[in-house]
Amino acid sequence: MVLATISWSFSSGDTTTTLVSDFLLQREGPHPLRCVAHLQRTNVLDHLE
Repeated sequence: MVLATISWSFSSGDTTTTLVSDFLLQREGPHPLRCVAHLQRTNVLDHLE
């Protein structure tokens, strides 16, 4: 299993917003990694106007 913390940034006008999420990834046998859990660390609603 792998824990990945991802930062997503986007800009609108003069404002830049960064959202952070954690993903728990797992590989079973020869298959690629798949997401088994997601935790949103930034509340998106706090960034809506």
